[in-house]
Amino acid sequence: MKKNKTLKCKNCGNPFLEKICDTIGYPNKDKRLICNLCGTIVGGKKVKQPLRIAEKDFKRQIVELACIFHWKVYQVWLSIHSPAGFPDLTLCRENKDGTASLIMAELKSERGRPSKAQEEWLTILGKVPNIKVFVWYPHDFEAIANILR
Repeated sequence: MKKNKTLKCKNCGNPFLEKICDTIGYPNKDKRLICNLCGTIVGGKKVKQPLRIAEKDFKRQIVELACIFHWKVYQVWLSIHSPAGFPDLTLCRENKDGTASLIMAELKSERGRPSKAQEEWLTILGKVPNIKVFVWYPHDFEAIANILR
């Protein structure tokens, strides 16, 4: 009988690793694991060309990652009743020092570019103190994970 091996994070030794259900820039057969304590990403083999991924799938992955790092996530369900160009995700989290962080993120597929209305929103929101504003692409996944840690 084979014994199940418990994987441990190489960085902090935490045995509780969670799978990110799909991959970005990784072959489908290689799944990545993310430590829910320190956020170290392990596994998967990076490929030179990013995999094509729909924006809605990329959004689902970012929402899942944000939840792992204890962010509150707001996303517009149907944008037809919302102002044009408003960012895809609003993320908020209480910090250890009692303050809070707020991120506004516009998500794009590899070939996507922000519309004029999106650029206007991002520019205005970027001028608000203490709000971090981003345009994220699938090839930015590792950087996004570092920001959300």
